[in-house]
Amino acid sequence: MCLLPFSTGTGSGSFVISFAFPFLILLSLFISGVFITRKERVNYSQDLKLTLLCGLLHVFAIFISSLMNENLVLSFARSIFDFVGFAIFLYITSNSSISKDATLAYNKISSLFILSGFLMSVYFIINFLLAVQQNSLDKVLLERENGGLMSLPWGASNTIAACLMMPFFSALDRLFNAPAQAQAETQIQAQILVKKKKKKSNWMLVIMVTIVMAILITQSRNVTITLLLSTIVIGGSTKNAKQTSIFVGLLAVIFLSITSFYGQDLDTIFDARVGDGAADIGGFNGRTTLWVISIDYFFNHPLEPLGYFGMLGELGHTGHNIFLTTLVEQGIFGLVAYILFTINNFTFCLKKMATKSLSFVTKRRMVLYTIANFAILIQLQFEDSNLTAQNIVYQWVFLALMYLSAYCDPPEEGSPMLTESP
Repeated sequence: MCLLPFSTGTGSGSFVISFAFPFLILLSLFISGVFITRKERVNYSQDLKLTLLCGLLHVFAIFISSLMNENLVLSFARSIFDFVGFAIFLYITSNSSISKDATLAYNKISSLFILSGFLMSVYFIINFLLAVQQNSLDKVLLERENGGLMSLPWGASNTIAACLMMPFFSALDRLFNAPAQAQAETQIQAQILVKKKKKKSNWMLVIMVTIVMAILITQSRNVTITLLLSTIVIGGSTKNAKQTSIFVGLLAVIFLSITSFYGQDLDTIFDARVGDGAADIGGFNGRTTLWVISIDYFFNHPLEPLGYFGMLGELGHTGHNIFLTTLVEQGIFGLVAYILFTINNFTFCLKKMATKSLSFVTKRRMVLYTIANFAILIQLQFEDSNLTAQNIVYQWVFLALMYLSAYCDPPEEGSPMLTESP
């Protein structure tokens, strides 16, 4: 996870491989070996079995459509991360049967996930500062073709911003739920006579601010707006208005400080992105045209999908919309599989929110994940960031954490865990 942001390649047109790739392959082989050789059966919860089926259909559609792409190497260089990601998803969610295991896995994996996002942000910011040192600020910010002077080897700046949304939401969960979780754990520890120190969450603010700074540098209007609105909605829905106000206020101070220091340069940037100088802002910078082309192509070739990651090679562009790109590349079957998987993700959260037996902390997490998934889905209506290796792995880990969080409730009073001696 920590190596995932770092990749080979020199930019657009190069063959990019993440430094994490060999380790992810080894991890998937290890996971497969564990599932095959373990004597006891892996007991997934009953309400996870539909999820596993929908996820399997989604991955199967990607595998089949990968064979349809004329460039198999290019297709499998992307789709293999879905296979690895699904294996990781299966392994993480297999901890759901025991609350203690689920809580331990959730805390450790989410911490690693947040750390990976933080490293990606720092990596991108350093890359940006080095570009500014070699060029002027306005040139770096204005040059955004394929990520321009600021992009990492594996994607455009919008794609980088999309990846950073997921670790940001995980950090937001830790920030908002850490006090309530610590209180719940303290009550349990008091009953089993075990003393532990409460973890401070101030460092989460530093990580979140760093991630947001990287997102702002990307100039991704879609991610910036959806992230800001979803954070405010999450803060209000989970009764964390105070923490949300502090965080938004801190960002406002940083943003105003930067704009006042680089005011003259940034005026040109703002005009190019959202002002009179913005190119085709009404058509979302040409995205509406791509949507029309994608729809026309499907109606002219309804039974001839281009194969996974085939649009870029055949048409010279992607659909910049998750549904249209999936439809053109994977056909009707692939689109249906993706829609079923997406619907199941939302219905799972909604069902858990309505479950009376779950704790307040868990229900609050379900609210956060529901809003976060909606924000990510909105972002995918304007980008195809889901076709990058980094985003694919992040998406599977993020979803695995979402499902696992529903099983992290502490045991009720009277359970064997609470009656054990320390």
